[in-house]
Amino acid sequence: MIADKFNRSLRDLRISVTDRCNFRCPYCMPAEIYGERY
Repeated sequence: MIADKFNRSLRDLRISVTDRCNFRCPYCMPAEIYGERY
């Protein structure tokens, strides 16, 4: 298993092929910035 510099294991990897994300998930569009209903 791969670990980061804080020794946390990395289980998932997300790769973006473009600079624009077409998903409305909390990873790309956090509610603190975009609001709950965006």
